[in-house]
Amino acid sequence: MKPRSKRNRKRPRCNVNGLKEDPIYETVVRRLELDGKPIPGTHKWLRLINPYPYTYTTFAKARWQGRTIIDVYSSEFGSYPKSYYETAIRQGRILVSDKQVSTSYIIKGGDVLSHTVHRHEPGIAIQSDSKPYISIIGGKPNA
Repeated sequence: MKPRSKRNRKRPRCNVNGLKEDPIYETVVRRLELDGKPIPGTHKWLRLINPYPYTYTTFAKARWQGRTIIDVYSSEFGSYPKSYYETAIRQGRILVSDKQVSTSYIIKGGDVLSHTVHRHEPGIAIQSDSKPYISIIGGKPNA
């Protein structure tokens, strides 16, 4: 058997923007309509989750050490343009080890990078307006 790696395998945590407990997502169920008229079909309701903050966290990778934070985010995380990341760093939505830094910050080993975003989930068509929102039509019962 191989000896266990001494590498720290714990998940990075962000104490400033991170959630300390499991979040409770607020949901709304409303009638599925088009131009004010109900849509025909089996799915007559739409379940919506209200927007919520979500924090992505990661330890600094060895290949990121010695590079600026704006360089890492704009090249490694291509979801947004460089201008977005510059604004997010200035506004404190991107932090390094729970501290606000400038766009010229040089990443060091052991840094924890966190990025808080405002998430919007797509609506889901459902059959019922009451929990559990679904109808089970077949399958094996749990033993």
